[in-house]
Amino acid sequence: MFKKAKLFAVLTALAVSLTGVATAFYGSAALAATPNMQGMNWFGGPVYDGKPNLEVTAALVDAGGGVEHFSF
Repeated sequence: MFKKAKLFAVLTALAVSLTGVATAFYGSAALAATPNMQGMNWFGGPVYDGKPNLEVTAALVDAGGGVEHFSF
């Protein structure tokens, strides 16, 4: 029982020290995303965050078979 607790303590200390090394080597970016990172959509491209273009959206739905056949 004591051996398991000692092993757990050693592994925990190792994990904490490796996290410290990563932070020192890569800076805070190693642990957190930066605020200016761009999002990614379902298909791997950049996220569009402009005003909606309803004419284009309606044309895409219509080209896909209309509202009856639309799904995500």
